Amino acid sequence: MTVTNLKRLLAVMLALLMPLPAALAEAFEPAEAELPLEEAAVEELGEIALPAEEAAGESSELAVGALAENAAVESGTTPDSDGAEADFAIEADPDAMVLAPASASPVLSLASLTLGAKDRATLTLANGALPQNVGAVFTSSNPKIAAVDASGLVTAKKVGTATISLNVGGVQSSCAVTVRKAPKKVTLSAKKLTLGVGEAAALGVTLTKDSVSAMRFTSDNPGVASVDGSGRIVGTGIGTATITASTYNNKKAKCKVTVKAAPTYVTANVGSMSLWQGRTFEIEPILSPDSAGAVYCASSNSGVVAISGTTARAVGKGSATITLTTYNGRRAEIPVQVTKTPVYRALVIGEGAFPGSGMSDLPGKRDAALMSKMLAGVKGPAGSGWIVQTATDLTAEQIHSAIRSAFAGAQEGDVSLFYISTHGDQEYAINGRYSGYAGCLMAYPDTRYTQWYDRCGLTLGRLAGWLCEVPGQVVVMIDSCGSGAAIYGAAGVSAPVLSPEDFDGATARDHVIDVPAFSPEAFDQAVIDAFRELDKGVLAPGQGAFVLENKFFVLTSSAYRETGWALKNKYSFFTKWLTDSVKTKGKMPADTNRNKITTLGELYACMKKKADKKTFKYQGAKYKQHVQVYPANSGFELFFR
Repeated sequence: MTVTNLKRLLAVMLALLMPLPAALAEAFEPAEAELPLEEAAVEELGEIALPAEEAAGESSELAVGALAENAAVESGTTPDSDGAEADFAIEADPDAMVLAPASASPVLSLASLTLGAKDRATLTLANGALPQNVGAVFTSSNPKIAAVDASGLVTAKKVGTATISLNVGGVQSSCAVTVRKAPKKVTLSAKKLTLGVGEAAALGVTLTKDSVSAMRFTSDNPGVASVDGSGRIVGTGIGTATITASTYNNKKAKCKVTVKAAPTYVTANVGSMSLWQGRTFEIEPILSPDSAGAVYCASSNSGVVAISGTTARAVGKGSATITLTTYNGRRAEIPVQVTKTPVYRALVIGEGAFPGSGMSDLPGKRDAALMSKMLAGVKGPAGSGWIVQTATDLTAEQIHSAIRSAFAGAQEGDVSLFYISTHGDQEYAINGRYSGYAGCLMAYPDTRYTQWYDRCGLTLGRLAGWLCEVPGQVVVMIDSCGSGAAIYGAAGVSAPVLSPEDFDGATARDHVIDVPAFSPEAFDQAVIDAFRELDKGVLAPGQGAFVLENKFFVLTSSAYRETGWALKNKYSFFTKWLTDSVKTKGKMPADTNRNKITTLGELYACMKKKADKKTFKYQGAKYKQHVQVYPANSGFELFFR
């Protein structure tokens, strides 16, 4: 710097100090006036004592800041935002003056960089200086992998690694550059999204293996959905928009975003819950009409109910409240009571011999063995095994005793399964020996009695009464002809009727006897009638509506007045379909959602598919067998593996 320029700089500094209060001017004294001007340090200005009223005017800090700013413009450097706190140094030089933060070295701002082939990126200095203003020199250890120009622009050539080095007046720094493949395809975490107004969601990006790219996100309708550089989408208005993600080499993926109104309320598919320990339940949030948005679930006591997403798991006995909260703060609460883990018990009965009744023997013992083997290889939904008792050829009274024995100790919250394979009465004369009873099962003949009903008859009303004595929930599985009477065979309930002539091969030849399907309403009313109305006196007062409270879950082999078929000396088809739908090990075919639990609805659907594929022939006629269930589409959990 010339002497003339140096004098001009001193004049500027003195002019800036002139308006200061008199007390400040008196207090200012150069440390040593006799020293040469170039040795007077600017730092001394920061030690000037200021009067209390200084707040009303400008301080010397402003002067120093202005000086620093002017010097920075000349040198190409940028001081800290608070210029008074920076440690600036001025050096007199015949040719130039450089003002820069003494503590900020001119080094690279990145220590490593990853690019895709043919991509570019510019390296910068950590102190913000422009490389061309500080004499920066860039070099590459392998220009065939990554080349660099004088401004710090790095060009990725091909897959590999290279080191970009920087030299600024002897100050060395470097950046390790990794070059990967250019992406051939980009995939987004969602092709479609539905958001509420004001809701945000992040799009994840997946590139082809071993490739890399910076991403660019755009919206074709920012008034509906905006997106930032990281893929964060915000619903801004009702409508639709398309978000496009682009790589540096112009590979693209799109996501269609539908934005609906923000919810005004939230509820759930259940108002309150009673769960046993170990039970899981999927909460389904329900929002106000025409709205959308994420709902978050939380538990007031994770030691009682743990939450993962929208899945609630009962972990300990007690009470808790599940709170549902929408993204915009709407809330709903679900009280939960967790009870003891249920005990699973099963009574399996096979009726195979019917001496003196005129009825043929059945593979009842084999059916019972199939069921027992299946239950031994599966657990109840809570994770404990089934306690199974098996019996064959019991009289009606012995069946009652077996129910009391097998389900002794059952409590509310436990699950008891009753299975029987036997003949069923279809309410017309067989061999002219007796007149049947609607919905009657055949037990082993009791020689103590002479009347047919007393010897081997077991009405569903009587069976329902015995099973109603068992605390907790009861699963009923009946494999017999006409067993659909357990669902819709009671008096006063409409049912399809097959006359005895329908079973005559001469008249039924060459056509399929097919029982029409019933509506769910008919199923519901009929099962109530079958398990409540046939024998009212057995039920305790006030317990007449137990079916409506989901005490019973019923699965039967055939419709009312329909034949249930068996393969002689091997098995009944209903039992074979049932056990094949669960198996004794591995995945359960009936578990269609693969959550390791088979529900009553899943079991019925699997068995129905098997039954629908099977046609039976007898004396030249064709017949179908229709598995029946109550309640329809039940999510009641039966088996776990």
